[in-house]
Amino acid sequence: MVQDARVTYRRRNPYNTRTNYFKKVRTPGNRLVIQYLKKLHLKHRSLPRCAEMGTPLRGVKPNRGNYKNKRLSLLQKKRKAVSRAYGGNLCHSALRLRIIRAFLSEETRIASKVRVAQKKAKILRRKNKSKKKKKKGKKGGAKAAAKKAAAKKSKSTESKKKASTKSTKTDSKKKGTGKAGGNKKDGKKKGKK
Repeated sequence: MVQDARVTYRRRNPYNTRTNYFKKVRTPGNRLVIQYLKKLHLKHRSLPRCAEMGTPLRGVKPNRGNYKNKRLSLLQKKRKAVSRAYGGNLCHSALRLRIIRAFLSEETRIASKVRVAQKKAKILRRKNKSKKKKKKGKKGGAKAAAKKAAAKKSKSTESKKKASTKSTKTDSKKKGTGKAGGNKKDGKKKGKK
C-alpha cells in the first residue's frame, strides 16, 4: 500500500510566499504534518557571524527585529552568552589561531632579542681576549727584553772570563816552556851525574 504524502497548510495563508515556508515531518503517531520555518531571506541576518571566518557563532541567540539598529538593547546584551575574549565577535577556531599567532610572534621576538644579546656577548669576549693577548705580549716583551739583557751581560762576563783565562793560559804556556826546558836540562844533568 502506497503511503499518502499529501499535506495541508495549518495556517490561513495558502500562497507560496517567503513567510510560508515549511518542511514535512513524520510524527510519532505516524502522521505526516508540516512545520513552518523562519523567514529564510533573513537567515544571514538572524545569527551573528564570525568576523574572520564568516561562520555563524554558537551560543549566541539570534537578534531578529533589531538587526538594522546598531545600538545594543538590554535584550541583546543579555543574549551575548559567550564570555570569553572576542565572544560574540569571533568563533573559537579563529580565536585559537589568533592566540597561537600572538604566542609565536612573541616567542620569535624574544628569540631575536636573545640572539642579539648573544652576538654582543661574543663580540665582547673576542675584544677581551685580544686585549689580554696584547697585554701578555707587552708583558712578555718586557720580560724577554730583560732576559736578553741578562743573557748579554752573562755572555759579556763569560767572554771576559774566557779572555782572561786565555791570556793566563798563554802566559802560563810561555812560562811553562821555559820551566819544562829547564827541567829537561836538569833531568839530563841529573842523568849524567
